[in-house]
Amino acid sequence: MTAAATTCPTAAAPVAVTDYAYDDLDRLMRVTEVLPAAQGGNRVTETVYNADDSVHQVKRAVGTALAQTYATTTYSANGLPV
Repeated sequence: MTAAATTCPTAAAPVAVTDYAYDDLDRLMRVTEVLPAAQGGNRVTETVYNADDSVHQVKRAVGTALAQTYATTTYSANGLPV
């Protein structure tokens, strides 16, 4: 095998990578879509939980000037989303 057969061509498209981070209770806490700067850089979404493990908020564009609370969930007395 030649060196040319084992190296990636310089024009090859980058491979998309998604990183998942979990908290100490094994709940999905952060999703990072690793993107090149030409595509706006990394996209980070965070999920915030209530003490009973229900989702409280989902935040998008974390760490950027465009950061926003995408969704906030409130629950009724019997634990159903309202």
